[in-house]
Amino acid sequence: MKVLMSHHVNECNRQITVEAQDAPGAGGASNMYIIKGPQRDYGGGVGVAPAWGVNLRFQRGDPAVEINGCTNESLLAIVEDRLKGFQSGPFACDDNQAALVAVQSALAILARRSAEREARGVEGQQKP
Repeated sequence: MKVLMSHHVNECNRQITVEAQDAPGAGGASNMYIIKGPQRDYGGGVGVAPAWGVNLRFQRGDPAVEINGCTNESLLAIVEDRLKGFQSGPFACDDNQAALVAVQSALAILARRSAEREARGVEGQQKP
């Protein structure tokens, strides 16, 4: 297990735990993550446990064989949607706009990579 810390930029995020649950796979990245909220004492013999948690599973292996997890692009699409929402509401600001542009740039770069890999006939395969 590897605990990630790069999101610890404020008190809210310091209370959120992100853990890679597996060793890196053939591509060099982990595929299983757990995101947990702060510890809460539930009392009554239940004890202490995270207030909430999310298990996140990424695609492992060839998606032509089985789609078994989310992708980087699907998570970036969620972040893009949230930032667009903030920009259309009372929390619009230059920093949110810059983050939105960066996320959209990441999506475009990953789309270009996929298109190039599809053109070479190696998309979805563990080949360079």
